[in-house]
Amino acid sequence: MLSSYLIEFKTRSRSVLNIFRIYFIFGFFGWLFFGLVEFSNVAVNILWLAVSFSSASFMLYFMLSDQFRFNIYTSLWCLSHLIFITVEILTPSLDFLLRTFTLYVFIHMTILAYIANRRKKKARNIGYGIISLALYIPLFLAVLQAYFLIGEKNTEIVVGLSILSAATSYSLVALGFITMLLVLERNAYESQAHRDALTGLYNRWGLDSAFDLISAQSLRENTEVSAIICDIDFFKTVNDTYGHDIGDTVLKSCALMIHKVVRASDLCSRYGGEEFIVILPKTDILGAKTVADKIRSKVESMEIQIPDGTVQLTVSLGVSCQKKEIDIDSLIKMADDALYQAKSNGRNQVCIYSE
Repeated sequence: MLSSYLIEFKTRSRSVLNIFRIYFIFGFFGWLFFGLVEFSNVAVNILWLAVSFSSASFMLYFMLSDQFRFNIYTSLWCLSHLIFITVEILTPSLDFLLRTFTLYVFIHMTILAYIANRRKKKARNIGYGIISLALYIPLFLAVLQAYFLIGEKNTEIVVGLSILSAATSYSLVALGFITMLLVLERNAYESQAHRDALTGLYNRWGLDSAFDLISAQSLRENTEVSAIICDIDFFKTVNDTYGHDIGDTVLKSCALMIHKVVRASDLCSRYGGEEFIVILPKTDILGAKTVADKIRSKVESMEIQIPDGTVQLTVSLGVSCQKKEIDIDSLIKMADDALYQAKSNGRNQVCIYSE
């Protein structure tokens, strides 16, 4: 589970990075051509800057979406850019080019800012916030451009505002993109530190961190918290008979089964070699026993495919519950005592902690 998460993160990052490279190339050549025009003492012409800005902004849609996805929206996005870039290239005058460029900014920066804001709220990544700011700046400057184009009719100021708009947004998007990737990478490795590498479930450190929130919520709402400890019966025999690779397969299969049985709000953790812990918020002892019985039944009926056939397992489970004075160590200790009783009674069963 965890390895697939990290692979997905790396794949997404690579995809976004490739899109950003194209974005950077468009912007780079736009500024290069514009600089050549300026330093060669040719009359001011922002054609290449406008075209490169439109082309780079075209890539922003895909960068914010993480990858290329072709549907009705992307088709309209492509068509719109094709029309605007064609008009920019064929524009008969500087005034008409500036009007086209200003209209382009109004329409497309509004759409991109909306998408960036949605991603910022969903992903909670400050990088998207920086990109949003980068898109609001050209929108604000476009209002001034429209004023000077229509009211004052001062094209020199509009050219300056266009250059400022392209430069600031281009730079801030790059900064936002780098920040976004850094936050994604930090989150990925933070998740790795809280997860068991084999099963993808929480490790003990991750369980303790997540339990603090559940404990605080339980005290606030005066609800119960239950725990289940699940131990694979005769797991050492599996390792000795089939080898540790098959043992790892067994552990991953059990972890996946437990994860499917419990609720999304429950915490699943690999506690030891072949032990798993499930923390169930807002669940009394009878509710926890029902979940434990379901886990036991599901594991018993599970057939794990191996090269030489199948492996069938049973598990023993201990259940405990606390209210008010909730402490994870004592909650686990009580569930562990109940597990010991289940093993003493012959295994493949559920026992509830009782003083």
